Amino acid sequence: MKAAHAEFEGKFFADVTLENIAARAGVGKGTLYLYFKNKEDLFLQLAVEGMDEMAERVKVMTKSEERYEDIFCQLGGELVEFFQQRVGLVRLMHQTGSKQILSEFKKYRQRMKQAVRAFLERGVAEGVLRNDVTVDHLQVALVGPLLLRGRFLEDGEEVLSGSILKIIWDGIKK
Repeated sequence: MKAAHAEFEGKFFADVTLENIAARAGVGKGTLYLYFKNKEDLFLQLAVEGMDEMAERVKVMTKSEERYEDIFCQLGGELVEFFQQRVGLVRLMHQTGSKQILSEFKKYRQRMKQAVRAFLERGVAEGVLRNDVTVDHLQVALVGPLLLRGRFLEDGEEVLSGSILKIIWDGIKK
């Protein structure tokens, strides 16, 4: 998977071959077929790697008894890192033109979205987050800037995640 990530990094989807991935990994191309049906399958597994674990992490944080603001900042930092590691893969996903890859990715993204939604609902229920807007709006206010941060990083611009999280927190807290 590390070899595949390195091979896809900074390239167009069509320019990556299983031969190159296998060579980078130091294995034969046939070995890849023991684990993946084709390049699209390998790419999908790479793109969704860790998404279920991150969704579970959000669920654990939702149930935590720590102060909500502290958990919010911790979760925000973890989401920043998570999205930052995947920004190039998400860009490539749209290049594939594969409806199957996009459909499968959507399932994983839904699980993540539901976990974050539950976390935000907790904040509203505790009276910590605004209740004059929908949870969907709160979710966009949290996740949108974090995804945009990844785009800035892709362009070589450092955007401080702590500053972004503070701005988001100030905007959505009650």
